[in-house]
Amino acid sequence: MGEAKKYCDGLGYEFVWFCKDVEQVYIGKKVDDSQKKKEAAKFKARKQISTVDSKKLLINNYQINTSNIMSVLDHYLELRRKR
Repeated sequence: MGEAKKYCDGLGYEFVWFCKDVEQVYIGKKVDDSQKKKEAAKFKARKQISTVDSKKLLINNYQINTSNIMSVLDHYLELRRKR
């Protein structure tokens, strides 16, 4: 992961990570590759995005079942969360 961050920093890109998979962060469980499409459709149909613990998306240090995506998106005014 360190090399990927250096690469992004060197090119001026934001570095977003999900540990380990996006499914683990959003729904808290590992999803087999063959089931990802089905699980994503279920996630969308049930509108589970509103049940995601936003604190898990604001982590700056790499930890299991977390991400830094909201911290990165907060750098952009048009993408900032409404508080």
